[in-house]
Amino acid sequence: MAELWKTHGAYIVGLWKCISFEIQDVNDNNQILGYPMGSDPLARVQVSPSGYLSAHLATPKTASASKDADTVPVAETVLTGYCGYLTMFKDAEGLGWKTKVDIGSDRHPVGGFEERRLRYWAEGGKSFMELSPAREFPLPDGKMGKGVLIWEKIE
Repeated sequence: MAELWKTHGAYIVGLWKCISFEIQDVNDNNQILGYPMGSDPLARVQVSPSGYLSAHLATPKTASASKDADTVPVAETVLTGYCGYLTMFKDAEGLGWKTKVDIGSDRHPVGGFEERRLRYWAEGGKSFMELSPAREFPLPDGKMGKGVLIWEKIE
């Protein structure tokens, strides 16, 4: 959809910082079920003028460096991400993009696709976008959740 890129591409090109990552109930967008990356998510998305996307998310976790009971837990960071060219689309649900994964972590297999719903806006002189993975997923309590990530353009 080259026409969609001409219309929307200039707005999404740049470097984006994740400022919020929520899991919402699919049946009630006002019900937040969790914050998988805490209150200060560490993630970046960069979109080039030609539509190449690079996304990286880091999730801190506590792990032990040894199996000994006397060891002190240390902070580790789990890094996940992928990159590839994106193709924009528009359907009954609105705007989105699909990225064919060139390089990816285990959760993002090479040659597969990552699809996101997209909404963008400007507020207070800043640019923002909301990205939501297209797939919903079951939570341990039986509810269905969806990820909602808010990004602020930083460059």
